[in-house]
Parts: sequence; C-alpha cells; structure tokens
Amino acid sequence: GELIYPVGRVVVVLDVDKQQQKFYTRHTAPVACMTACDVPQDVLLRFISETHGAPPEGLRANESLVASAQAGKPSFVHVWDAGSMMRHAKLEVDIHIWRIAFAGDDRSLLAMVGGEKAPVSIAVWEWLNGTPLAEVASDKGPIMDLCCNPFFDRQSLDAAQVPWAVTCHAGEVSFWTFSCNQSRGSYLSHTGTLLVQDAVLRHPGEEATQPAAMCAELLNSELMLTGMSDGDILVWKGSKTVSRVRRVHVGGVLAIAYAQLADDVVTGGEDGAIKVWQGSTIASAQPNLRRIITGVSRHGEAAVRAICAGRGNLRGRAAIGLSVNEIKEVVLKESTVARNVTHSHVLSVPQDGAERIEGIHGQWGAMAVCAHPSEEKYVTAGLDGHVRVWEIGRERKGIDRRLDVGLLCCCFSGDGLEVAVGSDNGRVWILLAANLSRIAEFHSSGLSAITAVSFAPDGSAVAIGGLSSKRGLTRAGVKIEALSQRRKGAHDGGGGWSEMKGLRCEGRVLRIDWSSDGAYLQVSTEAGEMAYLARDGTVLDAGSGSAWEELRGAMIGPAMGWETWTAPVGWAVQGVLGQTGGEVSAVDRGFKHSMLVAGRRDGSVQLLPFPSDEAVPELDRSKLVKHAGSVWGVCFVGGRGRDAKGLVKPGRIVSVGVGDAAVYQWLLVDEGKAATDMQRLVRGNRARKAAEKKRRDVEEQERLAREHAQARRDEHPSAQAGARDSHSRAESPAGTAHRPAGGSGGMEQMLETMEGQHGVLLAALRRGPSEPGGEQEERLRAEMRRLLEAQQRLLESLGLNPNQS
Repeated sequence: GELIYPVGRVVVVLDVDKQQQKFYTRHTAPVACMTACDVPQDVLLRFISETHGAPPEGLRANESLVASAQAGKPSFVHVWDAGSMMRHAKLEVDIHIWRIAFAGDDRSLLAMVGGEKAPVSIAVWEWLNGTPLAEVASDKGPIMDLCCNPFFDRQSLDAAQVPWAVTCHAGEVSFWTFSCNQSRGSYLSHTGTLLVQDAVLRHPGEEATQPAAMCAELLNSELMLTGMSDGDILVWKGSKTVSRVRRVHVGGVLAIAYAQLADDVVTGGEDGAIKVWQGSTIASAQPNLRRIITGVSRHGEAAVRAICAGRGNLRGRAAIGLSVNEIKEVVLKESTVARNVTHSHVLSVPQDGAERIEGIHGQWGAMAVCAHPSEEKYVTAGLDGHVRVWEIGRERKGIDRRLDVGLLCCCFSGDGLEVAVGSDNGRVWILLAANLSRIAEFHSSGLSAITAVSFAPDGSAVAIGGLSSKRGLTRAGVKIEALSQRRKGAHDGGGGWSEMKGLRCEGRVLRIDWSSDGAYLQVSTEAGEMAYLARDGTVLDAGSGSAWEELRGAMIGPAMGWETWTAPVGWAVQGVLGQTGGEVSAVDRGFKHSMLVAGRRDGSVQLLPFPSDEAVPELDRSKLVKHAGSVWGVCFVGGRGRDAKGLVKPGRIVSVGVGDAAVYQWLLVDEGKAATDMQRLVRGNRARKAAEKKRRDVEEQERLAREHAQARRDEHPSAQAGARDSHSRAESPAGTAHRPAGGSGGMEQMLETMEGQHGVLLAALRRGPSEPGGEQEERLRAEMRRLLEAQQRLLESLGLNPNQS
C-alpha cells in the first residue's frame, strides 16, 4: 500500500493511507528514472542472503523491489527494497540512463535504455551479480518508452506471444527477444544477444505522417497497447496491430496502465484527462469507456506523464503523475474526481513570460519560502505564479492562489496576518494570509524585478528590493512603501515611496532585514556586498558620521539588534562563508536566536550556532541529504507551542531547492540539545585553533630571533671578533672567575639569545599593539627595558664596554 516516487536525489516511499514517508537517500545525483515490481518473499530472501547474509526483521510476504538510476555518465543504478530500505546492488553503467525496467522470471535482470545522442543503447544486466549480459545500439531515434514482458514464456514458440521487451520510437515499435544459454533456470554463461524485429506502423493514407509511439502497456501474454502522439491507441497481438481506438485524447496519449483484477485500462494524455476503459473490450470495434476522471489538470495546463495502477492495499486505485510536479490519486470504481497526494511548484513558466524573465532566472531560484512568525505555517511562492500556505502536520497544502506572473520572493508580516509577494515584472501584492485575497497591488517604478520583500516589524511599511536599471547601469535597488494608504485601497501610497539614494551595490538584492526598532535595514546582494540603510532612505557608511557609529554600536557585532537575519553574508555568518562545498545561498536565524540554518549551492543544509564565527567546525557534506540543485530558501518553522500532552512541539526547518522544485521538511528533534552540542563543538574547535595560532606565533618569534641575531652578527663582525680575542687573553684567576660556566661558546650563546629576544620585542612594537597606549604596550616596553639591563650587566661582568659592544 505504498506509493514510490523520486524527488531530486531522494526517493520517497509514501504510505498513502497513513500519510507517512520513508526516504531512500543514497543517491548522489538526481534520480532520472525508476521502476518497481513485487517479488515473493522467498525470492527476496535469496537476494538478501546473497548480498547481506541475514535478512532484516519484519520482512513482508510480498515486497516491492525498486531500481532507481541517477542522472549522469556513468549512471549508477541502485536496487533496493521498499520495506527495509536496504540496498542490494549498485551498478555502474557507462551510459546516461533514462528508461529502466525489471525483467526475467524472477526479476533478476534489468533492461536499460540510455545514451545522450543517437544511436542510443539498450542493455541487459544481471543486477544481483553486477554483470552486463548484452548491449546493442539502436538507430531508431529517441526511445519514448521501454516495456518488458512479465508473461514471456521462454519455452513457447507461439508467434502470437508478445516478445521479451518492447521499445517505442517515432513512427514505429521495436520488439526485442533476449536469449541466453541456460539449464534448469540457471545461467551457464554470462553472454547474451538481443535480436530485433521491427514492426513499422502503417496507417492507410498516412504514410507521410507516421505518429510516434509514446508509451506501451501489456495486458497479457498476447495483447499489448501503445499510445500514439495523434491521440489514438493501437492494439497489438504479438508483433502485429489488430485494432485502433481513435481520438482517445486530444493530443498524444502519454501514459497507459492496466489494473488486471478490475479489468480497467487507465489512459492519460496531453489534454490532462484521465479515462477508464474496460480492458476486455479495448480490442473490439466499440470499446467500453467506463468513466472520465475530472479535477486532474489545474487550469488545463497539466499533461499526464505517468499512471500507476495500485496493488495490495491500493488495489482499485491509481496514481497519476502530472507535468506540473504533482501526483494525484483516483479511485477507479467509486469516484470521478482526483484528489491531491503531493504538491510543489513548477520549474517552467507561462509561455508568454518565458522571454521576459529568461535573463533573470538563469541564476535564480524557482521558489521562495517564509515562515509564519508564531504558528506552524509557512508560505511558498514560485515561478509558476502560485502562492501556497502550508501547515505543519497536515498532509496537504492549506491555501493556494495563482497569479498571472512568475513570483520571486515572499514574506509574512510581523503579526502573521499578511503576506507580501514580489514578481518578475516589478509588481508587489499584499495578500491576506487567511485566504490569500488581495489587500493591495502596486508597481514599483524603477525596479524591473522584485527579488526581496520584507515587512517592517510594526507592519507599517514594506521594504522592496530588486534590479534597478538607470542610465544604462544595472544595480541593486531598494525602496520602502508605506502601507497605511495601500491597505485602504488607495492607488497611490500617499508619498510612501522612499528611494535609497546613493546605493551602489552590484547585482540584484538577495535579502532585506529590518532592525528590531524599524529604524535601519541591511541589504545583501548577489555580489556578496552588504549595505546599511536608514528608514528615510539614507545610505549609511563610514562617511555618515555619528549615524554610522550609532549603527555600528547597535547592529554590527555581538549585539545583533536585527529583527531577522536572512543575509547570506555579514558578521553573523562569517564562520560558514569560508567553508568548502559551495557558496551560502540562503540562511535563517532560529526563533530563540541560538541557531542558524544555512543552505548552500551544492544542495546541502547545515545547522549552525548563531552567530557563527570562524571556529564553526566544517562538516563532511558528501554524505548529507541534498537538494538536486542550489538551496534557494530556508526557514525555521514551529517549535514554540505545546501539544495535547503539554510537551513542547519539535520545530522544523523548511528548505526549497532550485533544481528539483522540492520542499523539504527537516525535523529538529531537540533544538536546545542541538544548540548545546554545537556550542561545545565550537568551543573545542576554537581551542584547537587558538593552540594552532599560538604554535605558529612561537615559530614566527623563533624565526625572527634567528634572523635578528644573524643580522647583528653581519653588522658588527669586528666587534664580535674583538670580544672573542679579549676573552682568550683573560688568563688571570679573576678573569676566569667572571667567565660564564659554559666558556666563550656559552657566553656567545647567551648574547645571541638576548639579541634575539630584543629583536622579537622590537618587531612587536613596530607592528603596534592592539590597544595603542594601553597595558599591552606598557608590558612590551617594560620587558624591553629589563632585557637591555640584563644585557648590560652581562657585558660589564665580562669586562666589555656596553656602549661600544
């Protein structure tokens, strides 16, 4: 009773009835394709015993075996079971795989289709042993679908039997037969061949425009259906067509699934419609259409890309995969309306806006996210124009509204009653959070795209940042809009615009944060710059006098008087900026101001203390669960209230990715313990860094002492020679009494040591202490005086004149 689907690098196993998810996370690149089949327990036990030894506890009678192939060349194929989430094999295939299917009587074979350009390759592997059995190249053009025959009888020579595998091409269908030396079901040789028998689809009067075969589905050992690009379905018996069902869908038929027990054939196409046919009549002159499922395609923009008939507890139901990054479920016999299972945003944009935003979103995210200030809710906005409010603990989204433009940013107001969203055409909407109805809408003159919005803490204004183009120059632009008149429906904000004059930041605005009193703003840009602004539009910098000093004292440094911190640069995140693994693309500070979450361009999410200095330990992100692309937004959600038992509800982190258009929820098991553990790691790392710095300082001092002593010897070679001669002439008992115990060599060593210490102190004074005129400088000068006095006493005891030496 589980639904399996990929999300970027993660494969999700969803219990549809319980709304519980499990995750397979061992892929290191986005999953390009996958397949699953049910295997008997004895077969799975044999697989496990050959790969792992002892089977895991709680193994179910019939388990789903999954093969998932990740994108790239070479492509890695993982074979695992959905019950224990245990991996049984990992294959390295030297082609980019985009179709895969289990084959063989016991599902011990994998058929794969791949290749970046023609000719494409079709390969057969014995996955348990990681052995390639056969591979051939096909010049039939792109392969739309691959279907292996589970009813194939190796001993039968019946020409009506559907061959071992079928591939769909443009204008034709290819049938494949796999043969291999075998005895009693065991392979004696690891070599095999693939024989091709092409059956070109010839329609009377349509020789010049042959439709493409888009998908295939086997009904039994004899009958097969193929969906065509012209909306028809062809019925095959063996390798010959026997009938044709016309105008099944408007546009191409993209997916077909067969529910054998219910005798239902489910079809889906480019028109977004789902139709259920009686399987026993599909080959007749008048096939029986049982029902049409509605509510699948929103706004008529979604095509059906995949259909899976339910098995086990999901028997009688079907899962529908749509081109708008959603999955829906239908009950085949009872309902004519599809219900949502998963939601997300779409990477693509409306056709009329593609050219307009092409230059903006090449490096920009597909989604934005922001958390409710007090409740367990968050809002997302995407390029598909949708604004969605989600609630933690609910399996489905709360509210959804679509605007007519691509959206780049969103933000809750301080009281959580309003949501602001910014678009790619310079417009801003203020929406009521309860139902996403419009409160205000206005255009930001001077800004071609709104890439950041942020409410003032008191909700009286909203800061808007984006891309400003003036006099041929493209720079970051920020404006502040007073909302008192906008909330009343006024078209003009009543002079509420406050343009940031003198802002010279490069690139677009990434994030905007307000100070707790609403007097200042900090603005970060994609060029890694940070600008500080007053609410009246004044840009504050070192030349701003007392205003800049006041800002530095209250906002820059440990005081951290900011209402939020979402800037990926700045003093508070300096500890993660220098780490490897990709640039920091998004950050958010926790509600208790003790934790920071950072999302990176390599897709990883990292939990850190706040503020994060250079002592933050660096993690090995190679084993972390990651998004398929850059993380464009992160936020802390919840963790403030208590449940029915009085226990504090665990908080969560929500992250959104660019490449996979996915929303990840991360559970904070114990935020307090996590903060304590992180602080302990930071203290240990800081101590190690301090010890390392001390060791380097000592080595530097010794090096300077040696250089200084050598320089003194090079400057006064005659004086040192005279000192050695005077030492050698001191033959009297008195002279012997004043000579150091170590002889002339010991005296010279003491002098060189003193000269070296003198050089170190002199170098320290030249570099300058951290506090000029303070205690540190006084200590250095006192140590210098003490060293000079000791050197003078030593020279006098040797009968030498210190002024001449």
